[in-house]
Amino acid sequence: MLAACQEQKEIREGLTGKPAAIKDYEARLRHVLFLYHRAGAHSSKGQRKTAKAMFNRADAAFERTLEFLQEITETDPSLCIWFDRDTDWAAGGKLDISPTRMPSVIASRSLARVGGKGMMAVKRNKREVKLDSVRSVLDELTLASD
Repeated sequence: MLAACQEQKEIREGLTGKPAAIKDYEARLRHVLFLYHRAGAHSSKGQRKTAKAMFNRADAAFERTLEFLQEITETDPSLCIWFDRDTDWAAGGKLDISPTRMPSVIASRSLARVGGKGMMAVKRNKREVKLDSVRSVLDELTLASD
């Protein structure tokens, strides 16, 4: 159990040291999402002309952010582990210029974040570590008694 706790501590420390390119992507994505939601607010108020201009501005910013993501992941493929989904640049890839289809950084608390990839797939809380330790001891005891 102590070894598993130490492993989880190291994983958490690794998640706090984000590379500069990842921080830059996060800032760009935050700005783009702000523009998109601001356009939605104008739309809900009936300000169609302003909303359309804001949505166009948001779309252009989404495209620039996606291009930036492609550039940093092609330059340094090791950065791909920092994202919640595959950064597949093929024609049939799942990346899109919409708020829910843009890759999020794995440490993000966004509701649009997809889990189970990169370092977050192995991150567990203390309760899970303790339960796994107890289960492994119980499994050993049941095997020994058989």
